[in-house]
Amino acid sequence: MPSQNSRLLLKHMLKKFLESKDEWILLGYFVDIRYIAVAIDGKYFLTDAHIYLSPISPTTGGYFEIVTDKICIGRKQLSFNKKSDYDSLISNAIDGFIVVNNRTMILPGDDSLSHYSEMARRDAWELQLHLKIGRNQFPPIQSAELIEFDNILRLSTPPFDGLTDVASILNLRMPGGYADPPAINISVGPPVDLRLIECNLNNDKLYLSLVTHSAFDISKLSLLIRAMPDSDLSLRMHVTNQIRWAEVQGDTRKGYAEIELPGAHGALVTVMNGTMLVRRQWFLDGARTSNRRLLALETFDSDKQNMHSAIFTTQDSATFEKGIANLMFVLGFSVTSLINKDAPDLVLATPQGKLIVLESTLRTSDFANKIGKLYDRKRALSKKLQQNNSPDIVYSILVCALPKDQIVTNADDIKVSDTILLAREDLIEATNRMKTLNDPDSFIEMAQQRASYGLTISENNKML
Repeated sequence: MPSQNSRLLLKHMLKKFLESKDEWILLGYFVDIRYIAVAIDGKYFLTDAHIYLSPISPTTGGYFEIVTDKICIGRKQLSFNKKSDYDSLISNAIDGFIVVNNRTMILPGDDSLSHYSEMARRDAWELQLHLKIGRNQFPPIQSAELIEFDNILRLSTPPFDGLTDVASILNLRMPGGYADPPAINISVGPPVDLRLIECNLNNDKLYLSLVTHSAFDISKLSLLIRAMPDSDLSLRMHVTNQIRWAEVQGDTRKGYAEIELPGAHGALVTVMNGTMLVRRQWFLDGARTSNRRLLALETFDSDKQNMHSAIFTTQDSATFEKGIANLMFVLGFSVTSLINKDAPDLVLATPQGKLIVLESTLRTSDFANKIGKLYDRKRALSKKLQQNNSPDIVYSILVCALPKDQIVTNADDIKVSDTILLAREDLIEATNRMKTLNDPDSFIEMAQQRASYGLTISENNKML
């Protein structure tokens, strides 16, 4: 059970979510609702659902719904003309149910609802308003029922190759395949943020580009800078008043700033919306780096944007894998991508000879498969090393593009496979460390020594 201190923190974050949502959710915000529900005694009970609210229009063509007397699965995209409609959507979710197409889907059980928020993390690099509502375990589903659900989905329009396929598309947990309780997640994107692809530090000047929702009150924005090296306080400053704002165009408004930072090798930029953090982001002057590997990358990957996009924005798994390979190279690992398809995505080596097998994924639906592959391939390599009378310790890393609050996995599986889990937050932190020389051996050792490493998702997502 969470400690009393944890309970108080999560209660505070719930209060903060409710207080902040009106400053974040503006008229015209887009809503993306994804859900999987199972029918029991004529009622639809949610196994998983996620409500995304964003200032940016979601990709088109993603709407569908499959409804039978057994299951209700779908995705709906919409926006509202009244703030009260957004309030009702969130209020319903906090009460444990959602209504889509006049159809009510509820969390199972009679116990009190419980809450968790990723906003309780102090070390966040980027932040959305987040709230997770859960209650109880889902009633057991028999294998025969799961097979029936799979075949219903294969015959549906559009067709899906069973629960695994549709859960992967929706980025939700599938019924019967997880240990955590059913939940409704609410994620609210910020109404203002940096346009990272247009920001850089070069020759003592920091170039920043921002974008806001058209209805955002720019007086709520605070932009702060901390430059390195910071031998005195002169390179710590508020620079909100240096932003030049363009006229509103459609749903957005852009702003630009050019800030003099004499002698700066790096700059930490912080974006605040009122009293809430939106983003902390390091920008590094590549011409002043001591990391020769970073120089090599930047020679052929201008401003690191190709790598950044490959890691943080792509929806293509092969591109994501290449981005991770680039990052690991810059962090000091020797990296190889094997030709054989029946092999890890990447094999890494450290200067001291540690060997690491690595798998990467954009979604959580194939976690069990990825963990199983890592376990088998680590054992196969360890056995080969034993036969060669070499040290047979092999490490494994599972990299996921999603933030920790969206990753649901079984802690026991991670423990058995002794796998290091790197989520989106870890990747952001790693990219922020690229400018300096890194020690891959220390990276692996510290990851292994942290008792909670790779387990924070399952163990910290316990409810109030």
